[in-house]
Amino acid sequence: MNPREFRELIDRAGLSQSEVARQLQISDRTIRRYLASRGQVPTLVVRAVMHLIAERAAQSSAQVARTEPRGRQHG
Repeated sequence: MNPREFRELIDRAGLSQSEVARQLQISDRTIRRYLASRGQVPTLVVRAVMHLIAERAAQSSAQVARTEPRGRQHG
């Protein structure tokens, strides 16, 4: 994935560069370097960000499921 695509992935997920760095336990500077590079973002980093996105989606779904009203009882 190139840096432009990586930035779009982060932005679409609503993640900040700092949040990505913190979650991946790497420096903000490293994320900035990936985004400014002319080369490809390491595949392992891309996969880790995709995993973060999937985790956030699962957490959001679980929160929605907990807040939705249960079926109405007829009686």
